[in-house]
Amino acid sequence: GPPRAPCAPTVHAYTAAMRAASEGGRWQAALDIWDDLRASGCAPTAHAYAAAISACASGRAWQRAVSLFEEMTAGGITPDVVSCTALVSALASGGETDKAEAVVQWMLRTGLTPNV
Repeated sequence: GPPRAPCAPTVHAYTAAMRAASEGGRWQAALDIWDDLRASGCAPTAHAYAAAISACASGRAWQRAVSLFEEMTAGGITPDVVSCTALVSALASGGETDKAEAVVQWMLRTGLTPNV
């Protein structure tokens, strides 16, 4: 068959689309785009995860945010400030302030400065 297209531009496009949807208040659409990205067979980047977690924050879907974050770290992707901050926002918006505080403490221990 034809050679597989390189994934980097694809993942970048999906990430941009997720961000645009989230910023437009369409967080469910952003998560649909995430599902499309996963179905494409391309491995998501830290930026893609951050965009999906940010969408969860917009929708107060903190459980989904936590599962995405755990999936990211289990997949060997090191969380960056953007994804951690998005997780904190998702937890806080869902009223999970203790969990949000725990993430902030973890970030401080690992040397990531929250940009909340």
